[in-house]
Amino acid sequence: MREGIEVDASGRTEVRRASHGANEPARSPRVLVIQPDPDVPIGQFGPWLEESGVIIEMVCPFNGDPVPSRLDADGLIVLGGDMSSLDDAKYSWLEDIRSLVRSVATDSRPALGICLGGQLMAQALGGETAVGDHGLETGVASVQWRPAATDDPIFCDLPNPFTVGTMHRDAISVLPPGAVWLGESTPYPHQAFRVADNMWGIQFHPEADHRQYELWAEAIGGPNNPAWQQIQDGAHAFALAEGSIALHCKKIAIRFAGIVHVDTRAKSRA
Repeated sequence: MREGIEVDASGRTEVRRASHGANEPARSPRVLVIQPDPDVPIGQFGPWLEESGVIIEMVCPFNGDPVPSRLDADGLIVLGGDMSSLDDAKYSWLEDIRSLVRSVATDSRPALGICLGGQLMAQALGGETAVGDHGLETGVASVQWRPAATDDPIFCDLPNPFTVGTMHRDAISVLPPGAVWLGESTPYPHQAFRVADNMWGIQFHPEADHRQYELWAEAIGGPNNPAWQQIQDGAHAFALAEGSIALHCKKIAIRFAGIVHVDTRAKSRA
């Protein structure tokens, strides 16, 4: 039996493992999760990844944890944060994250960058980010999948358009050279991209549930904030769509876990 990933008609992902000897136990892969901001946790992705047989290891730069120069785990996830991807003067470890992403690309390990993490991935691999021309994108985004997403191992068979939670000010203005543009929306077009066959950057927040979104909304400020009504409308829209959002975002986590499983076993036999 060949090893790989299968997506059935319902969108479920199955890791297809090759047959091995009875004395060769399967090793649970480890994913390093970098959390830049205490208020932007791994959220729903934590239990979803663990259900998929992945061991999670956390690094929290805001808490003084050093960002490794080389990935010792089997996969990488970089989460979001309230800081800007352009805030290197204030957060010197942003460049450490970019350096790690470049190392992961060199070593051909699976990686997923979420919101700020996707922006840092874009920067690290030759793309550009900027303060968004259209201001805060908040609430739910309606992501339109481009033709290239049809056979993408993460995003294939997801609804089109794809309704998902979002909260960001910066935007990916230029994709990395050679990146595959997978998803777009109005007003910020670069919602999802892939580099090579195992690194994904996304602008939206598949890890967040409605409760987490409400905490972000409260942190942004009260009625004196010019964007307050927009934020409240976004919270309402998120609450209405949460069931569907969670159903499909779980597929993203499970599919990424499956890719890490397959990559780990392939490299262990190399």
